[in-house]
Amino acid sequence: MAAFLTFIVTGLTSFFRIFVAFAAQRLGLAVIYIGVYVAAVTALATGFTELFSSLATSAPSNGFLAAGLSLVPPNASVCISAISSAYALSALFTFHQRALKIKVTTK
Repeated sequence: MAAFLTFIVTGLTSFFRIFVAFAAQRLGLAVIYIGVYVAAVTALATGFTELFSSLATSAPSNGFLAAGLSLVPPNASVCISAISSAYALSALFTFHQRALKIKVTTK
């Protein structure tokens, strides 16, 4: 009976070890993907912020452009970068799905 229980415990231990290794690998890839996406959104937000600030400082102080730029909210660059990165990610996902569909149908 003890040998049977030892066999069962050894089997369960090896199963959980494989399962945990697989889950850790998937979690690691997910963390990497999220980190890359956050870095891309941050870079876009920084770029748009610099673009808006340089546009606001170079605009004439008494023109319609300066009046229009004064109506832009302070978080507009962050919103634009989040929207544009989500659009780019959606386009990448659509491309990936189409590529998989072509790969499956040609096989």
